Amino acid sequence: MSEKKSTELWSSISLPSKFKPYTQKECKIRPLKVGEVRQIQSSIDGTSGLSIAEIIRDAVSIPVLDLTHGDFWFVLAWLRINTYRNYPLSLEWKCKNKHTNSLVIDLTKINIVELSSEYSEPVILKTENRKLSLRLPRVGDEILARKYLSEINDDGAFTQEDVDQACQALQLVTGQSLYHNLEALKEIEADPDGPEIIVKIDSLKTVFSHGLPRLLSDKCKECKYQASDIYFPFRFSDLTPRITVIKDFRSDLSFSETSELPSK
Repeated sequence: MSEKKSTELWSSISLPSKFKPYTQKECKIRPLKVGEVRQIQSSIDGTSGLSIAEIIRDAVSIPVLDLTHGDFWFVLAWLRINTYRNYPLSLEWKCKNKHTNSLVIDLTKINIVELSSEYSEPVILKTENRKLSLRLPRVGDEILARKYLSEINDDGAFTQEDVDQACQALQLVTGQSLYHNLEALKEIEADPDGPEIIVKIDSLKTVFSHGLPRLLSDKCKECKYQASDIYFPFRFSDLTPRITVIKDFRSDLSFSETSELPSK
C-alpha cells in the first residue's frame, strides 16, 4: 500500500486469525468509497463480472484473496458497519413469546471466534503412508481454481466438482504448481484410505473455524427473555443497507410545503 493512502480514514484492526496464516502481521482498513459500493451492488445483482473480494481489495492492506474465509467475512462486517455509520447492521429476531426485537451488531461487543492458538502453517497431517503439509482455504482459491480449469480445458468447460477438487489441491503446501498439487491429490484419492484423508483435508476449515459468530445473544425488550441462539446469517446482500420507508432517511429528508411544479 502506498504511503499516500495512510490518512485519517484508515484504521488498524486485529483479525480473528490473529495473523497466524500470514507473513504480514498488521491490517489497515478504511470505509468503502462510492464507486466501490456501486460495484458491490452490481456484483450482488449479477451485472458485474467482479467478485466482492476483487472490489474491496483497495480498502484493505492485506491482499484480500489471501485472507482465510473467517477473516474475510469479519472484514466485510467491518466495512458494512463503518461505511454506513448512520445505518447500523441490525438483525430482527423473535423471542419464545413471539415478541419481535432488533439487535444492532457491534463488532466491539460480540464475541469474535478467534483461530485456535494451536494453529500454525503448514498443518502436518500424518497418515499410515503419507505425511501431508496443509493450509486453511483462502478466499482466492476458487478464483485461481476456475482460472486454471478454464485454461486447461479446450472448451473452457468444467464442473463444480472440478472446482472443489482444485480448491482442495490448493490446500496442499508443496511449493509447486497447482498442476502438481492436483496430481498429488489424485494419488491420495486413489489410496485405500483416500476418502478418510480427503475428509480430514476438508474438515480443516471446521476444526480451525474462526471469524464472526453464527449465534448471538440478546434480551427481549418486552418480556426480558434472554436468548443465546439468535442465528446471524451475514450475507453479501447485507453489505448495503436497505432503505424501504421514509423514516429510514433519518433527518436527511424533507418535503416542500407545496407539491406544485416550479414555474418555467
